[in-house]
Amino acid sequence: MNMELWAATFFAFCRITSFLYFLPFFSGRSIPAMAKVTVGLALSITVADQVDVSHIKTTWDVAAYAGTQIVIGLSLSKIVEMLWNIPKMAGHILDFDIGLSQ
Repeated sequence: MNMELWAATFFAFCRITSFLYFLPFFSGRSIPAMAKVTVGLALSITVADQVDVSHIKTTWDVAAYAGTQIVIGLSLSKIVEMLWNIPKMAGHILDFDIGLSQ
């Protein structure tokens, strides 16, 4: 296995795992952290050939690109969380207006 494929798998793993770890329905204690990491690794292996790592030359580039992938994964999980909270908040508003809330 060549180093470019290892690097691509690592960067995909950084993004996917940071996304899955903070996803609303994966963030609870009901799903163990090892299961989240395993799902992230399985997904990152499948999409590793889509990641372009030809522009990375130095160790600083690796650190910066890994940090970028983690920030992108966290941002995507927060966007999904906001979209997840829209129907949840609508349900709370309807519940309060109908008079079913305690």
